Amino acid sequence: MAHPPMTDDRELIQKAITCDLFGLDLPLEAESPPAAPVKYPLLEKLGQGGFGSVWQAHDEVLDRDIALKFLTGARPADLERFRREARFAARLQSKSIVQVYELGEFEGDWYIAMQYIDGGNLTDVDLDHGRLIRIAREVAGALGHAHRLGVVHRDIKPENILVNKKGRPYITDFGIARDLTPGGSMTLSQEGMVMGTPAFMPPEQARGELHAVDGRSDVYSLGATLYAKLTGRHPFHGGNLAAVLHAVIYEQPTLPRAFDPAIPRNLEAVVMDCLRKKPDDRPQTMSQVAAALDKCRSTGATPAASNAWFRKLVGQPDLPAKPSPQPNQRDPLQAEIAREIYAADADRYRSSSVARGFARLDSVIEQLDGLLAEKPDAMWAWFHRGMACYRRDRLDEALDDMERSVDRFGNLATTHFELGRLYLTLYLKEMSAARGHLMGAGTRWHLDAVRNRLQQAVVAFQEAHRIQADLEAWQLDFTRAVGHLSEERYDACLAACAAILDQEPDLEEVWKLQGDALAMSGGDPIEAYDRALDIRRTYFEAAFAKATALARAGRPQDARAALDVATRIHPEFVDAHAYRGRIALQEHETTGAPGLLANCIEAVDQAIALDGLHYNAWITRAEALVVRADDPEAAVLAADKARTLEGCQNRAQMVHARSLLLRANSNDDPTSDLRPPTGARIPRRHAGGRLRRDPVGCDLRRSRSGAAVIRAARVGSPLVDPGLDLLLRDEIPDRLPGLGGP
Repeated sequence: MAHPPMTDDRELIQKAITCDLFGLDLPLEAESPPAAPVKYPLLEKLGQGGFGSVWQAHDEVLDRDIALKFLTGARPADLERFRREARFAARLQSKSIVQVYELGEFEGDWYIAMQYIDGGNLTDVDLDHGRLIRIAREVAGALGHAHRLGVVHRDIKPENILVNKKGRPYITDFGIARDLTPGGSMTLSQEGMVMGTPAFMPPEQARGELHAVDGRSDVYSLGATLYAKLTGRHPFHGGNLAAVLHAVIYEQPTLPRAFDPAIPRNLEAVVMDCLRKKPDDRPQTMSQVAAALDKCRSTGATPAASNAWFRKLVGQPDLPAKPSPQPNQRDPLQAEIAREIYAADADRYRSSSVARGFARLDSVIEQLDGLLAEKPDAMWAWFHRGMACYRRDRLDEALDDMERSVDRFGNLATTHFELGRLYLTLYLKEMSAARGHLMGAGTRWHLDAVRNRLQQAVVAFQEAHRIQADLEAWQLDFTRAVGHLSEERYDACLAACAAILDQEPDLEEVWKLQGDALAMSGGDPIEAYDRALDIRRTYFEAAFAKATALARAGRPQDARAALDVATRIHPEFVDAHAYRGRIALQEHETTGAPGLLANCIEAVDQAIALDGLHYNAWITRAEALVVRADDPEAAVLAADKARTLEGCQNRAQMVHARSLLLRANSNDDPTSDLRPPTGARIPRRHAGGRLRRDPVGCDLRRSRSGAAVIRAARVGSPLVDPGLDLLLRDEIPDRLPGLGGP
């Protein structure tokens, strides 16, 4: 059912205005300082509102600065609210609630003496996402304290959250708070009266439903506050009060990441969870909000759960149904874009290179960028852009675009299946990166985090399975196979793949999944990857997976040949170029064959030219330069770069230490006490990754500079494993200055 027209809300809107929702909206004219008790000499005016002013003063009795809030020329109801504000704040003892010291009257004017906060309000403070999450967590804790004592604030907004110069938040202005305690004082509001700030109030408050206002109303307002701080705009807009209240009650806010894709996905999910229309659908307590924010802090900008899944995280939107668009209202570009994507898909089977298909996709993305600049709420365009970016191997962009739009672009099983494919691709890519850690603990930690990506794929496929309507039979079975993979039931996954291939032997995606399951379970996946490549000659992901399997099986030459296939298909395939360099380096360390180091550096330089922030390329380049030992400065620069990128910091710190030692012992540094003996060379590694002796052949045990460099490897990053300590001490068995024990 469509929501009622705005004219049906005339009575609500008139009542809101009649109740003087805002008080006076303009600043009062200049006035002389109010009369204040002698013990509170006024220092500076801090602000002025409709019913009075706030001043910084000094408490001469207790020798501290305070804030004095004066009420002047007010109505009796305003005076009662003023008293209630003081009483409520005095009841609450929280480090994040402005403390009230005194409520008094002087020469006919009432005042509140309260804690002085040296800073501004939340609107004025420039915060990164991490600091905003921390502040929101503290505010949620303070509001939870208030709720447990029966006090609902009812006017949480950025202006009512003060932040001192150290970044600590303080809630202020309990003037319209509601007392929910048994026998609590009678509220000044009446059923039907709208109290609060429209852009931040929940629907029940916008309707004037006094009986429905409780702690969950503050949950909504805190979500609206976070929304405003993250996006720089209110959740709802309107040209007048009526339009804003109508939107609060009936409309759904645009996803924050539509305005700023840098907003962490899990933080966006928390905000949208708080902004649910029905109180029963929001977090029920501030403790739940605080727990969700804590999870955001622990997982950062790469959360374990996607905000796209409102059915899982914030539930299905509960808005009144809107009329379906008529066929003549559909954007004609949508059909054209879909045809171009399908044509690009067809190109993947007709050619041995991705060039033609990628050119089509680039054109699609360019068209959609132009459309979205004019119509940022065109969810179909975002999703199709994500599909194009996925096929174009721009996975991060694809993830942003699909997640922001999948639940807004029709209830189609195919859209969820498409997103599940993307999650599965990301899982396999990230799992490969996880194996690059120097320490087993780092690998295990990274793999645990990566498994959450696989769980996202399962959720997406399960949603597609639930809808089913436009899925083919093999796609339904594919969703089950991925579910088995996520549970590490490899035999079940392989059986499901075999059942699909018995009926549809030309499904390269299923052959690829079969190969992945075999690789994870210790089997031989090469035949499955070859079958996938036979069907789709441009399947560069299958070629890369084959190369990985061959390298792990100790077949580096075959692995490099598979990578050559991958880069011939997709010349801009950065991971393949970087991995080709890594394999060449490993083969050099095993065989010492000439030319391999040059091949390694050439390959990683290609990767860096395509992506200057590729960790594996930079760390491999640094290691190769240390082994070659002819350009210490370049080795240091490459290691320094690797230390700034996301990847194994244990490895980066170790290579950085080796590069510093190399530079210190170079002929260009006559002051060094680490000059290697004549003929010293960089030794090869044992199979376990440890050096046979020190990195440049010098005696570190007698060198303070050597000790300093090794310490640099230990303290350069807060993420360095304790295991690195053992590796370093194994390299240098004697006690070194500053290294502690043996």
